[in-house]
Amino acid sequence: MAAPWFDDLTLQLDEDFDDEEQLSGNFWKVDLQSEKCSEVTCKLLIVSLGDSPYLFTSKFLRPRTGEWEPVAHIRLRKDTDDYASWEKATLKRTESVIWRGNSGAAILECRQEVLPEVSNAWSEAVLDFVKAEQVVVLSTYPAARLQSEENIMDSLPMLRCLTSSTWSHRTPWPLLQSPDVILGCAAAVLTQCQLRRVASAVYSLVIGQADVDMDALALLLQVMDTDVCSKYFADLLSAPRSAALSELRRIIPPPSSSGSMFQ
Repeated sequence: MAAPWFDDLTLQLDEDFDDEEQLSGNFWKVDLQSEKCSEVTCKLLIVSLGDSPYLFTSKFLRPRTGEWEPVAHIRLRKDTDDYASWEKATLKRTESVIWRGNSGAAILECRQEVLPEVSNAWSEAVLDFVKAEQVVVLSTYPAARLQSEENIMDSLPMLRCLTSSTWSHRTPWPLLQSPDVILGCAAAVLTQCQLRRVASAVYSLVIGQADVDMDALALLLQVMDTDVCSKYFADLLSAPRSAALSELRRIIPPPSSSGSMFQ
């Protein structure tokens, strides 16, 4: 079920690198820090990228599915020989957190977009630390960038997916078709999983706006009810669907004029 154009993903990542900036010694570095363990072994890793997935996992999924322990932080910082510039750059770093659950699953939450030039290094750091048998990525995809489908505005939000060649499970939603490609960390994680022979699927939430809405969160809940994820969240999924949807509605923040609820 892998996308037929999977090899193009690596090429897409390479185009994002700025050789001149890297050679100058003034570029971003990835720091993964953990005081609890040297690595995490789990059955399932859920990678949550962007506003809607972050809100879903941090405010709904984790609080309702047992105990979760933060085991690592991933920070971006800008390397420079100028100490004043370095100090200022560290204040602008983005941070991701890896959580370990008691059911054999782990969740990585990244609410801000990782810079394209470090997405590959970021994904390598994640998968070097988390040894997962299966990886599910929850991400967003702007509808304005979708070229393979027409007249979709009345159908938004919707889900599209891509899988690694080792993914053997049923995917209830259509594959993202060429010429559309995923970018950034979603593409980097899928590429790394392909290289490491780790079964992986990226579920992209195609949206027409930046703010989170109820329909988008309900689709992410459906992903948790697939055969890969459902065994880890059985208690949550066994509750009446109306109750789950009511809880999702409560966590939606008011619309933000800045385009992101986390500004």
